[in-house]
Amino acid sequence: MSGIYIRNLKSENIKKGVEILKIKGTYEGGSPAEPVNEDITLDSSTVRQAASASEGYTGLGTVTVNPYTLDSKTVDPSISAFTVNSSADGLSSVTLNPVTSSIDSNITAGNIKKDISILGVTGTLNSSSDWILEAKSVANASISTDTEGLCNASYGMQYLFENSNLSTINFTNTTVSGNYAFDHAFVGCSNAKSINFPNLTSITGSYAFNRAFQNLECDITFPELRSVSGNYGLLECNYGRSKGRIYFPKLESVTGNSGLRQLYEHGGSSIATVPYEFPELRTINAEHALTNMFVSGVGNISSISFPKLESIRGYLAFQGFIAYNSTCSNVSMPRLLYKEDDNVFRWFHVGSSPLSITTT
Repeated sequence: MSGIYIRNLKSENIKKGVEILKIKGTYEGGSPAEPVNEDITLDSSTVRQAASASEGYTGLGTVTVNPYTLDSKTVDPSISAFTVNSSADGLSSVTLNPVTSSIDSNITAGNIKKDISILGVTGTLNSSSDWILEAKSVANASISTDTEGLCNASYGMQYLFENSNLSTINFTNTTVSGNYAFDHAFVGCSNAKSINFPNLTSITGSYAFNRAFQNLECDITFPELRSVSGNYGLLECNYGRSKGRIYFPKLESVTGNSGLRQLYEHGGSSIATVPYEFPELRTINAEHALTNMFVSGVGNISSISFPKLESIRGYLAFQGFIAYNSTCSNVSMPRLLYKEDDNVFRWFHVGSSPLSITTT
């Protein structure tokens, strides 16, 4: 066999005590050990993970990665940014409920332009120009509207219905807090048959109805009005040759200075010969509260009564209350318990006609 080369045929590669082709082995090592692998399980992660076998293992066998646990959420819309968080590992879906008018408490009919719909709410709000157009172009029209915004804004309805053709006007607002809110608002409404404020309970704006009903033929009613606290709130509101009456069947207090001042000055010459009454008025606490209320030309009122009036405070509260009125012969205040001083009745009656004042 000499001259033949066999690769790796060396003694160190042959087991000791074994002879191969005349070559005696010297290698004393055993057979290589069998590999032992480790199976491992990993949780899902948003970052890279390194996996390695534990001590005593030659390597990795099966590597199992658990899936994420996901949940779903349903949320309501919002006008502000917000974050949707998962209570598990993450979100599989997010459902956004439809946007409705409940998203903002100001989404109401009275805050939206008439006939315009926002999120299912149809507006009823007329602009000043809309009212003027309706009032001046439609003969014998009627209007009933929520006007809280304009009634509580300074000069909100000033001259708004001047010389209009409206016949019946109803306002559903509950307060008038704007200064000069109805200043000269109905001047010259010659076709008006009635002007009503069925829900109005308080007048807090100064000069709120200043000369509002000048030169009208119709009655004006405030069936729920309880208080006039705005200074000059109804100043000269029926000024001029107005022939209607103003009704305050539930008016309880006048605390605004000059609150009903000159209410009927120079007007109402054709008012029927009837008693005029303030059936629920209990408190007057304001300077000049009813000054010059029935002055010159307010004819045909036979008597004026305050059946529940108990307290009068305010300098010259009734100054010139009746002046140059030839028909009124008696003013009664049967339950009057307190008057601040004699000045509250100073110049109460101006004119030549005899007049008696009945108090407790």
